[in-house]
Amino acid sequence: GGTGAADDGSVETCPKCGGMGKVRITRQTMIGSVITTATCDMCNGTGKIVKNPCKKCRGQGHHSFKRKIKVDIPAGIHDGDRLRVSGKGDSSGRDSIRGDLYITVKVEQHPEFKRDGDDVVSEIRISFAQAALGVTVGADTLDGKEKIRIKPGTQPQTRVVLKSRGFVQLNGYRRGNHVINIMVEIPKKLSRHEKEMLADYARARKEPVG
Repeated sequence: GGTGAADDGSVETCPKCGGMGKVRITRQTMIGSVITTATCDMCNGTGKIVKNPCKKCRGQGHHSFKRKIKVDIPAGIHDGDRLRVSGKGDSSGRDSIRGDLYITVKVEQHPEFKRDGDDVVSEIRISFAQAALGVTVGADTLDGKEKIRIKPGTQPQTRVVLKSRGFVQLNGYRRGNHVINIMVEIPKKLSRHEKEMLADYARARKEPVG
C-alpha cells in the first residue's frame, strides 16, 4: 500500500517526534535559548517507524518495474519529435504524483519516399522514347497506386506535383504535396537495329552523332 511495511501492524508512530515528522531543538546562546525545528532523524520526516519492512520495496514504499503501454502517434509527426504521456513517469511513493513519460520518436526511412517538410518526394524512371512520345505510368503514393500522365516532350528532372497528397500537418488538417521527379534513362547498350533507327532519327533532325 505504499507504507513501506509488510503489513499494517508493522507501522508505528515515531516515538521521537510523536508522529509530527519534525523535532524541536533548543540551543543555549549568549542571548538566551534559541528553539529551532528540524526534520526528525529517526523517521526521516514521515512520522512513522516501520518495524517490519516490505521485502519488495525494502521499506521505501515504492519500487521500479517495467511495463508496456500503448501510445497514440499523431499523423504528421517528424523524426526526433517528443511525445509527453502524462502520469506514466516515476512515483516517489504513496500519495505522490506520478511524473510524465517522454518518448522520442524515430521514423524509419522508406525505400522509395523521402520527406521534405510535409511534402513527399519520389521519382519515376522512364525511357527516352516515353519522354519524347508521352506515356501513362503507375506511381505509388501514400494513398495507393495512381496513374500519372507523362506529357510528350517531357524533359529530365521535370516535376509532377500531386496536390494535397503528402503528410498531414502535425496537429493540423492540411496535407502537403507529393512531388514526383521524372528521371529519363538513357540506355547503355543498344542492338544493331536500335542503333540504325536512332541514326535515321538523328539524320532526319540533322544532328551529328557518332
